[in-house]
Amino acid sequence: MPSISTKNALAVYQAAQKSGTKYGYGDKASLQSLINSVQYVTVSWDGSNVPYNSPWTTQTERNAIEAAVSSAQLIVNNYYATQTDIANAINNLNNAIRTYKNAYKYGTNGGYNVEKSYLESLITSAYNDLVSISYNGDGSDVPYYSKWTSQNDWIYLNNYIEQAKSIVNNYYATQLEVVSAYNNLNSALSYYNSAKRDGLLH
Repeated sequence: MPSISTKNALAVYQAAQKSGTKYGYGDKASLQSLINSVQYVTVSWDGSNVPYNSPWTTQTERNAIEAAVSSAQLIVNNYYATQTDIANAINNLNNAIRTYKNAYKYGTNGGYNVEKSYLESLITSAYNDLVSISYNGDGSDVPYYSKWTSQNDWIYLNNYIEQAKSIVNNYYATQLEVVSAYNNLNSALSYYNSAKRDGLLH
């Protein structure tokens, strides 16, 4: 089944036939040059596998520019394409290239420009939220004016703090890893705070 652009080209061709327009004389060099100038970038889901500051797009955005290039190539390959067909193809492809470039996102793999300050702040908060451990397990060994948790709860939170610190200290950590560490630590901190109890020692 012909594509829409092929149908359009055929309609123009048929309409032009009635008015005696000649074919084959359209300048296709500029259109071919534009097609050749398209530079495809890496396809990625989230950019975490793309080197830092290298452009990438989603597969959908890549498919769109490839379809536009294919349509333009059909015009180049069509002996009967008119100057109007060629002008329209150039305009359409230019628009598609602009849309494609506007869709560029940049890779985060490399750590050079990864935002870590909010994770660092959460680590500080988590350290500040650590309370006494009740080795008796019931708070009877913790003063009544202090909060406590079990040793297991303390270790649980501290493990997530250490994981988050390793991400902060990893020069090559991606933004995705930073976000993941933040979410994990935030959840662990919420759990830990809900486990706090008042001491019973007077």
